[in-house]
Amino acid sequence: MDANDATPEIARRFWRLFRPPHRPGRWLVEKLPHNAMRLGYLSSIAPNARFIVIVRDARGVINSIVQKASNPGTQILGKEEVNGWWWVADLKWRGLQADAVKHGWLPEESLVTDDDSVRAACEWIGTCESLHQTLSSVGDRAITVRYEDLATRTDTVLVAIADHLHLDSPSDWLKQAQALKRPPKANDDPILPNVVKRRVNEWQERLGYLPIL
Repeated sequence: MDANDATPEIARRFWRLFRPPHRPGRWLVEKLPHNAMRLGYLSSIAPNARFIVIVRDARGVINSIVQKASNPGTQILGKEEVNGWWWVADLKWRGLQADAVKHGWLPEESLVTDDDSVRAACEWIGTCESLHQTLSSVGDRAITVRYEDLATRTDTVLVAIADHLHLDSPSDWLKQAQALKRPPKANDDPILPNVVKRRVNEWQERLGYLPIL
């Protein structure tokens, strides 16, 4: 989805559903990772929105997705079991497959897979590609931070995010955030086919991360 899909009718429906009550200092926050692929679309619907883009080493993203996808799913009455990441009947994955073929993220033959590591790598590559294409279009309405910095230099990064949103960052709020944070885990290199690993490592290098071996 891109800016061309953001018709006036869709914008009206969006605001009917999501317009928050008018309360000064309150923000509507949406944090689905997949929305990183919809930046142009969301920017057109909400031209005053501000964006926080969090980049992360592919190892952490892939391993996290694999863990979520392998967890027992939830059951919705009258429907199939819902996978923790790929949703009902691989609905999310089928959408990613179509986008990957359309935009050339990976060779088509490598996308015929039920390997969660490969699927997760495809999603990470697609997110990087999408942000590369659209991030400049929102200008200074976006701030980019590293997940690893957020986990280790929490105060500094949160103050920068608050400044970006024109919010205060009181010391008691920062202390609460410090108490909630968890240290970043050490992530092993995922096992990926060479063609997928090469594409991942192209972005690892561009983002300043070590290659996956």
